[in-house]
Amino acid sequence: MTEKKIEIDLAVCFYRIPAGAKAISISKSQMWSLIRQGIIPIYKISEKITLVKASELFEYVESFKVGNNGNI
Repeated sequence: MTEKKIEIDLAVCFYRIPAGAKAISISKSQMWSLIRQGIIPIYKISEKITLVKASELFEYVESFKVGNNGNI
């Protein structure tokens, strides 16, 4: 089975919520849940613009890293 690789474009500094969710392969509602829980911080630029930092999304995904010694 081929593993889907998640790629986050670190050349992009910030994502709006839908794009950030897509970047880490979760739904927008899951993203908002993580934000409400304080797991992923947001940057409120204006009343209508909320951003998440690409590097913080990367750190969130990295927190699930599992060492692979050849056994799956």
